[in-house]
Amino acid sequence: MKRSWRMPALVAGGLAVAASVLVVPGPSPSASVAAFVPPGPVAVVHYDLGDTAYTDPRSGTVSELRAVVHHPRDLRRGTPLIVLSHGSRHACADPDARTWPCPAGYRPHPGYRGYDHVGAALAARGFVVASISADGIDPASSDDGDRDRLINRHLQMWQQLADTGGGPLAGRFTDAGSGRRVDPPFRGHVDVRDAGTLGPSRAGGVPVRPAGGSVPIPPRG
Repeated sequence: MKRSWRMPALVAGGLAVAASVLVVPGPSPSASVAAFVPPGPVAVVHYDLGDTAYTDPRSGTVSELRAVVHHPRDLRRGTPLIVLSHGSRHACADPDARTWPCPAGYRPHPGYRGYDHVGAALAARGFVVASISADGIDPASSDDGDRDRLINRHLQMWQQLADTGGGPLAGRFTDAGSGRRVDPPFRGHVDVRDAGTLGPSRAGGVPVRPAGGSVPIPPRG
């Protein structure tokens, strides 16, 4: 049986947000979160499954599975997950490189690191925040469904990791600063069913659409 979650949506500070865990009273959601959750220490890790790790099952668009993850150092059971997606931009660091993967000698644009300040602020207040890269989508597709399904793929991988400690993300985390292999205790601590999505610009439409409907995620076990 397929499980799904539904999320109310809001738009604030240029970011479209869809997450029950982020809907709080008051004129400023971020201020309200800060008011009832004191900030704590944050760790930053990274995973990278490669530039061609994901092929969209509908469009055939090939893209990467890569993210930087900010999380509380003191992970507790039921910690909610937020998947953050950047907006549209050129895929490679040199805008003249217009193919994906980037041609030899060109590096992917690190746009997913552009919201480290958001990830750090939310992680300090009790969220696991995975800021994903979507460079492969930008030169290949104008279909926003590609971005929806890429986010869902990340959610599915997180579900496997949180429930069983296995799946594609198992053993794939490195420290974002040193690059050394690390093994954060995400299993049994991250609650993907208490999850949200967040994004600016074009990516802002992604969380707003699921907010009005259901997003399938795998069952437990």
